[in-house]
Amino acid sequence: RFTSISPLIARLKNLEELEIAFNELNNMPKEIGALTKLIRLAAAKNNFVTLPAEFSKLQSLTILDLSYNKLTTIPSALTGLKSLKALDVSYNKLLSSYPPQVKNLQSLKIIDVKSTKITDKQIDELTNLLPDCNILH
Repeated sequence: RFTSISPLIARLKNLEELEIAFNELNNMPKEIGALTKLIRLAAAKNNFVTLPAEFSKLQSLTILDLSYNKLTTIPSALTGLKSLKALDVSYNKLLSSYPPQVKNLQSLKIIDVKSTKITDKQIDELTNLLPDCNILH
């Protein structure tokens, strides 16, 4: 099991898929922002609390799995990802909020917030903000 990701990951500029699930990662290096061709990132079952601002540079990202981490909010770095179609933040037991900029994720087709602290009222708000998105809760 990995406990860190080398900053040298930035050299993988043509990488389209990255599977880092089932590790003991606490931090995503800011160099992740160099992976501008990344389409799919599976980062479930780690210890992420947040993501670096550079994550917003992943403009090709369409599928992001952050389930089973330690997020308390949907990271604001995600709200600029115009290509994001699927976001899984389920089983982040402390997840209880999302930034208002989540409304910018108009390409989002599915968001999974099962087993989080997102309330029914927040689900209704998300439904209004993202009318074309299927919200699993």
